[in-house]
Amino acid sequence: MRCAPNPNGPWHMGHARMPAVIGTYKERYDGWFCVRFDDTDPETKRPDLDAYDAILEDTEYLGSNPTRPSRPAIASRSTTITRGN
Repeated sequence: MRCAPNPNGPWHMGHARMPAVIGTYKERYDGWFCVRFDDTDPETKRPDLDAYDAILEDTEYLGSNPTRPSRPAIASRSTTITRGN
């Protein structure tokens, strides 16, 4: 399963549900869990550079460590491919 947070600030309690549910599915069905930061709309949701690491630390704290890929994907790095720029 995939988690695609927008890294525009620290997480709140409502965000804890996503990695907790994904972690449960990962364990139960022998699946995998990846994080892909959804930072492709900087005009309305400006990314906070500290949030990238903070989100990964929070998922680890909640016991839902991403398993694939070894590094999280960052959506803005592939926009030139998908948008043709």
